[in-house]
Amino acid sequence: MKSYLRISAILACFGPKCPERRIGEVLEEAAIPVSTGYKIIGDMISEGLLRRTERGYIALGSSAERLFYTPLRGDMPLRAGIGLTGARTPGMPRMAQLETDVLKMIATDRYRSAPPFVIGFANASDAHPWRQALERSLLHAAQAQSEIVARVIVRNAENDPDLQSAQLREMWQEGADICIISAASERHPGLEATIADLAGRGLPMVGVDRFCGDGETLVSLVTASDVTVGRISALWLAERLGGQGRVALLSGLESASPSKLRLEAALQTFSRFPGIELAAVDYTDWLADRGYAAIRGHLARGWMPDGVWCDSGLQGIGAINAFLDAGFQRGEIPPHTGGELNLMYKMAVQERIPLCGLDYPAAMGAASVQVALNVLFGRSVPRIVEADLQVVVTRGHETPSVRADIQAEKKVDWSSPDSHVHAAGRLRRRKASILRRSNKDAAVRSPVSVTRPGYSESVRRLVDIVTLVATEPISTAYQISQLLRLPKSSAYQTIDDLEFLSWLTRDVEGNLLIGSVPQSISLAARGFEFAGHLLPVLVRYLRDQTGETAFAASLGSELQIGIHLGGYNLNSERFKPFESVRVEADSPTPLDGSQLLRCAGARHEGRTKTRFMMLPLVQSSPGFAAAQLVLGFCWSGASTDEAPLREHLREVRKHLMADAAMVLA
Repeated sequence: MKSYLRISAILACFGPKCPERRIGEVLEEAAIPVSTGYKIIGDMISEGLLRRTERGYIALGSSAERLFYTPLRGDMPLRAGIGLTGARTPGMPRMAQLETDVLKMIATDRYRSAPPFVIGFANASDAHPWRQALERSLLHAAQAQSEIVARVIVRNAENDPDLQSAQLREMWQEGADICIISAASERHPGLEATIADLAGRGLPMVGVDRFCGDGETLVSLVTASDVTVGRISALWLAERLGGQGRVALLSGLESASPSKLRLEAALQTFSRFPGIELAAVDYTDWLADRGYAAIRGHLARGWMPDGVWCDSGLQGIGAINAFLDAGFQRGEIPPHTGGELNLMYKMAVQERIPLCGLDYPAAMGAASVQVALNVLFGRSVPRIVEADLQVVVTRGHETPSVRADIQAEKKVDWSSPDSHVHAAGRLRRRKASILRRSNKDAAVRSPVSVTRPGYSESVRRLVDIVTLVATEPISTAYQISQLLRLPKSSAYQTIDDLEFLSWLTRDVEGNLLIGSVPQSISLAARGFEFAGHLLPVLVRYLRDQTGETAFAASLGSELQIGIHLGGYNLNSERFKPFESVRVEADSPTPLDGSQLLRCAGARHEGRTKTRFMMLPLVQSSPGFAAAQLVLGFCWSGASTDEAPLREHLREVRKHLMADAAMVLA
């Protein structure tokens, strides 16, 4: 860890306003002894992270610039792999609007303390597989940081807000440095008062999955868009039914915020289809037996649903079993919604049930640990951390407005148990004795002996690993150890260290991705004064609004692709690793400054039909190569409606200009 901390500290000394620094000043600012510092800097120069500019001066190097290339998803979407063709349609935007809270950062200096830390986790319940997966994700993330996490205190409130209030106070008395809470109820005066009281006493609180009250007493909230889950699933079902038919509504827990938000969004969407007849809402507490009872009740009364809307597959599997027990044959069960659970996908594929699922990511547990540790180290954290959502649809059942990221036949894991929860990250299987937990006892990881590499090896590993993660879909340290020929124990420890330092992160399926630190370093290396944490949020929003591939890039003599996310429209464009594209104007520049460009030059023969639309954000600072940081879309082949693309770019720029401080690094 120490090697990577010092490498990170040295790189953090540079920025657009200070592109060149004296070596002595850098070492003093990074608090590194001179004898050690000169050795590290020499190694960093050899690997291209730094470069010499004149005697005694250094600057960020070419390897630091290359960190700009950052895919936001680690796996290749299915539709790109099988070459689907057909008309391009705009579909329905996945996100209703840009939530500006995801752009806000919260200063946490007042919570800074020294490790080892004690983390409290107040789980709403562990009554079903998803909540158990959330807890496992959180505990594994804490296990990976055992050098700085001394204990994890876990409590299960059994959906009782009064019990959860008492458990929070117990954790405070037991010395918790921070609490992660998944609230047992959205609105409960006693629980709200307890959270506010403990926060007022200096105990930082991080929400995960659910919140209580207005959430203002939380430092940060790790969540996913429940509105998107409700809206997209309802739209798919309504379109699948052709706007006509009876729909049974199986919601989750009435007092939980995710259930409320999903149901409200679904009802609003269904209201656009007058031919849809809705049954009264059945609250299932996300339990399979209650989903089963709800459908059996409808069938017993002679009310045959043409479709079943479930806000989760947890109750969806019960609904499907109710149809099977009622004698429905393969191919006869009406369309369903609901994801997450492996059994839900298995049953949909085996019984030929049209299905649309959005996996609500249990990997939020791991993300909440990283946020909690950042708070305790005094690092600024986002007000809202929003996890990505994948749309999963059975083969041949996409609708005009709802396109799949991946088909259910590809998503289902036939080798995993029925209770396997998707989007829970990739949990490493280690000896059970390493991590122990109960509702009353702390979880503790035993120390593991690992040989630490020297500085030269650390710099080399850092560059090699980050380059590999940017280039290939990588999900395990074992893959890295094999591809880079590293000892397994060292590979596991290195990945743990780099994840903690935000050099690496993971998507909800467990794939390794480039983290926020390399993104910020690469912006500084190119002379862009812009807050790096904003770009992934903006790129994902633009992709979700349009279905087109969205990206941030450096536009100078060539277009160099940076942070990007592949679209879900048919034949969406993809980028090769570290690709730079020679472009030329395709039409006059509009008054809003947006540009429409096309590939130019013989070496882009395969991209002759590729178009780029982009809007500049900032210019590079003096002393750097002249370039613009741009945000945009690209598409290939069939024409697309350019007007909404420009409108979304203008919308994003308007949000940024409303608070100019947000763009500063």
